[in-house]
Amino acid sequence: MSAMTTASLKSNPRPPHPLRELFRKVGTASEFAKAIGVTPQAISQWVKVPIWKAAEVERVTGVPRSELRPDIWGNDTHSDHADHDLAQQVAE
Repeated sequence: MSAMTTASLKSNPRPPHPLRELFRKVGTASEFAKAIGVTPQAISQWVKVPIWKAAEVERVTGVPRSELRPDIWGNDTHSDHADHDLAQQVAE
């Protein structure tokens, strides 16, 4: 590797994964993936927790769905009505 390439890698490190703090609650990204039943390659593509994995991630990490996906659940994480409506949207 050239000196210029090495220097540019040091000055421009790869940004941390947006879900890194969730991974740390379980251990590594690989351990997190295994705990929720997906591959490490799958979670490497995630920018947000997918809707269909939110309940599993909540169970594994203890982080409420309303924090994982406030765009979907907001402050109401345990509304049966909201979960039913969401399940119908995903099924369509």
